Amino acid sequence: MSKFIPLIRLLPEARVINPIYGGIAQKMRMRIFLLFLIMFALAAAQVLDIPVGSLLASAQWNLSFFAVGGFSLVLTVLVRFILPSMKPRDI
Repeated sequence: MSKFIPLIRLLPEARVINPIYGGIAQKMRMRIFLLFLIMFALAAAQVLDIPVGSLLASAQWNLSFFAVGGFSLVLTVLVRFILPSMKPRDI
């Protein structure tokens, strides 16, 4: 117990540092989750691309191109209205 007594003097500083570290840790967890989500989406797209494209092409050869174009259009509209606008910063 006596070896922890010098650490008691650091308690006020620890109360200040802990919320700051907690905020940084929370941001890091969110970044890790978003990176996982992007990597999962890329892997799923690579796995599902060939079967879905073949299925659409079996119905009509140009249907897969229209599907990609329509999906891109929907995503463009969603990105435009959901994501906040980012203004360039002076470096």
